[in-house]
Amino acid sequence: MKLQLALAFAAAAFAVFADDAPDATSNPIKYSLDTCSQPRVLRTQAEVAMLWEATYKAGETVTRTAPDGTSSTLVGNAATGGSVALGVNAGGLWTFTNSAEGEATFAVRHSAYGTLGDGTVASPAKIVDVMELFEMATAGTVGDGYVYTFVGVPGASPLPPIGLIAEAAGDGLWKLVADPDVVVSGSRVYLLDTRQGGPDRTVNVRRGYSIAYSGDDWARDASAESTVTVKTPTGVETSQSFTGTDATPFVATKRGEYTVTMTAGGKTMTAVITYAPGAGFIVFVE
Repeated sequence: MKLQLALAFAAAAFAVFADDAPDATSNPIKYSLDTCSQPRVLRTQAEVAMLWEATYKAGETVTRTAPDGTSSTLVGNAATGGSVALGVNAGGLWTFTNSAEGEATFAVRHSAYGTLGDGTVASPAKIVDVMELFEMATAGTVGDGYVYTFVGVPGASPLPPIGLIAEAAGDGLWKLVADPDVVVSGSRVYLLDTRQGGPDRTVNVRRGYSIAYSGDDWARDASAESTVTVKTPTGVETSQSFTGTDATPFVATKRGEYTVTMTAGGKTMTAVITYAPGAGFIVFVE
C-alpha cells in the first residue's frame, strides 16, 4: 500500500498562555464606552434623541450650560447615584459638567432645529462644527457668496469647501468666495499602494502588474518622451520608448530582483521589484 502525504507549510502565529490560576475572578460587569472626540457633533434631532442620560454618584453635581450661556443645575449634591436627561432642545454648543468626572460638549447643528439661517448678511448661517460647511458644499447647499458666523468651540474654524476661501465680512461674519489660486479638475481614478514605502516593491504572486511612465513628470503632455528599461534577475535588459503618460505591462517570471528605470527630461528614476513567490513549500512522503 502506498501512502502519499502532501504537506503545505506556511508561516504561523503562536499564542502562549500562562498556566497559573488568577488570584481572583469578578462577576461580569457591563459598561459603555464613548470614544467620540470632543465636541461631539449632532447633525439631526434623531441623533440628539439617541444621547445617553448623564450619570452621577452620590455627592456629585451635574450642571448644564446652554448655547446662550445660561447655566442650570440638573442634579445638586445627589443623595444617591442615578441618571438625568440632558434636555438638549436647540442648535448650538451644549456643555455638561459632572463635579467629579469632568465635562462633555456637544455641537448641535442649527439645521436640525430650523435655525441655521439663510446664508446672507441679513440672515447669516450659524455654523457650529468644523466640517459643517464642507459637508453642506458636498450636498450642494452652499457655494460662492455664502455668509456665515462660527458659533462653535472658540479657537476653532470651519474647513472651507474645495475651491473656496473664507473672507471677513465684518461684525463677526465670514463669506465664502472663490479661491483664485485653485483650479478644480474633473475626476480621475488613480491606484495607490500604501502597504510599503516606494518606489521599491516586493511581490509574491506571478500576475500582471503595470509600470507607470511619463515624459514630463505626470503633467500629461501627450508628446513628452520617456524610456523604460527593465533588467531581469539574470541580467537581461529590455528597453521601450514611450510618449505621453500611461502604464506598460510588467510580468515577473523568475525569482529575484528586477531593476526598473525610467529616463525622461534628463532625469532617471529607479525602482527595484523583488519577486519572491510563495513562502511555503510542498513535501511528498511515500
